[in-house]
Amino acid sequence: ITAQLIDTRDGYHIFSKVYDRVLEDIFKTQDEISLEIANEFRATLPGNGKKASLVVPPTENAEAYDAYLKGLYCWNQWTPDAARQAVDHFQHAVDLDPEFAQAWAAMARSHSFLAAMERLTHCGEAYGCASNAAERAIELNPDIEDSHVALALVRLFHDWDLPGAEASFLRALSINPDSADVLHSYSLYLSAAGRFEDSAAALEKAATLDPLNLPVLDHLGRAYVATERYDEALRELTPHPKGGITPLAVALALVGRNSEAEELLTIIEEREREEDDVALHLDFASIYAAMGRTDEALARLHKAAEMRIGALVFVRHHPSWNLGKIEGISEFLEEIGL
Repeated sequence: ITAQLIDTRDGYHIFSKVYDRVLEDIFKTQDEISLEIANEFRATLPGNGKKASLVVPPTENAEAYDAYLKGLYCWNQWTPDAARQAVDHFQHAVDLDPEFAQAWAAMARSHSFLAAMERLTHCGEAYGCASNAAERAIELNPDIEDSHVALALVRLFHDWDLPGAEASFLRALSINPDSADVLHSYSLYLSAAGRFEDSAAALEKAATLDPLNLPVLDHLGRAYVATERYDEALRELTPHPKGGITPLAVALALVGRNSEAEELLTIIEEREREEDDVALHLDFASIYAAMGRTDEALARLHKAAEMRIGALVFVRHHPSWNLGKIEGISEFLEEIGL
């Protein structure tokens, strides 16, 4: 492991050292290296760098931690297939260590993502799993941001409880205000609440903290669509066969590039035919709305409501839906509780 401390103002290397260790206990190794680095700067550390442990192991079970890391790797792919794999890894982690709060929280978040984004045809079951896992995470450790983000996502996408979701997100931010993951998740609430400029600002900060985080960059592009910054949106949105096509098609339709939007719509139609276990009603509805095909958009919204798709929470305020042009939309939203 190579550790370096660099002054970003001038690129000066303040500290650099290579650590060569046999990795038998990952947490012991992390703590050892952290203490050695801290010792280099003990004069400026609180408490003069006393040799207290700097690493708090989330679990004592190395195999459970390994499963958790594999789950995070899959989760960060930001695709339905990878999210399903992530759930399996997180489940394995909590099977090995039922007290592993971070793994419970990550599992809750993965279930919420799959259900909210129509990537399951049994959303109710997924939300039940998400809710139970989130509650377990908070019971085990209410002092980590992951637990509160997990609960916030359940409140946002399953309960459609915006005040409750905001309270949980603010609790997570109070614990770790510089977490790109927390900011990314918080931006979803801001978008659902119609606070699109705030959502974009949160995502911009997240992108600054983690510039290679593809899910953050994807949602930043979506936020730019909501704030009608279409040129910036089209730069950020990268088509992905399992997720990024829909917001790009919406952006193209809103700037009048309907033929290109139609090409992407064809790809989604092919996917719907090929994948029986995936519901894409909101994908179709959002593209139809952006293209002015309002009757088709409303029909798909009704199908999404029958499945209790969580992402319906975004419909009321998002400008791309052109709600004023969809006859019967107000009655529909009132009927489903939005």
